[in-house]
Amino acid sequence: MAAPVRKNEPRPGKTGKIGKTGKTGKTGKTGKTGKTGKNKTPEPIAADTVCGTLTVQGPVRVRTADRADLAAIAALHTAARAAHHRARFPGTPFDEPAGHARRYDAWARALDRDDTALLCAVRHGTVLGAACYLPDASAVRENRPHARPTVTLHQLHVAPAHWGTGIGHALHTACLRGWHTAGFTRAVLDVRWHNHRARAFYRRLGWRPDPDRRPVPDATHLTLTLDLPQDVSSQAVPPQDVSSQDVSLQDVPPPPAGR
Repeated sequence: MAAPVRKNEPRPGKTGKIGKTGKTGKTGKTGKTGKTGKNKTPEPIAADTVCGTLTVQGPVRVRTADRADLAAIAALHTAARAAHHRARFPGTPFDEPAGHARRYDAWARALDRDDTALLCAVRHGTVLGAACYLPDASAVRENRPHARPTVTLHQLHVAPAHWGTGIGHALHTACLRGWHTAGFTRAVLDVRWHNHRARAFYRRLGWRPDPDRRPVPDATHLTLTLDLPQDVSSQAVPPQDVSSQDVSLQDVPPPPAGR
C-alpha cells in the first residue's frame, strides 16, 4: 500500500522535473559568437567598376616613365578610352591594334620632348596609370607676356580594372608637386564633354570650367582650370581613393617653365 502524501509535499516523481530548468544552461552556447573575434581585419579591397571583379589595394609608386613603359602605357590608355566610348556606343571596337599603335607613337613623341614630363603609377610592379604635362603655350601664342605661369595636364589615364583604387589621385598628387616645384600657379586641361566620370574626378579635385575658354555649341571638349595651392598637402583626398595615402613619389621631375 502506498504511503500517504502530505499536503504541500511534492510527489517524488515530479521532483525530477525541476531539473529540466537546467536546460537553460544551453544558452551558454551563444558564447560561440566569440569566435568572430578571431577574424582578422580584411585587407582593403575596391570594386573593379568595369569587370565586376575585386582588386586588392596596395601602395602606389609614381615615378618618371621611360621607354620600357611605353607599351604598358599605350595599352592602358587604349583600354581606358575604349571603356569610356563603349559606355556610349556598346559593341563598337575602340581598342583595335591600330589605335594602340597610334597611342604608342603619341606617348613616344611626348617622351622625346624636352618640355614634357611623363609619369607612371606602379603597383606591385605593374604600370596601372600614366600622366604627362607641359607648360601651357597659349600665353606665348596669344602674346600674353604677363600671364600667370600655367601648365597643361595633357594626359592622365588609369587602367579600367583599377578605377577608383587611388591610382588617378596618386598621379594627380605627383603632378601637383611637380608643378609646385616648377613655380606654376595655374593648370589647365581639356576633357571630353561626354566623359562624365573624368569630369567628376577633376571636379572633386578642385578643377572648374575655364571662364576664359567657354566651349562653342558643338564642342567635343571642355577646358578646366585649377588654381594651384602653395601647399600641395592642403588638397583633400577623395573618400573613394582610399589607397592614395600610400603614395610614394620617386624621381618626379618638374617641367621647365618654358621652352
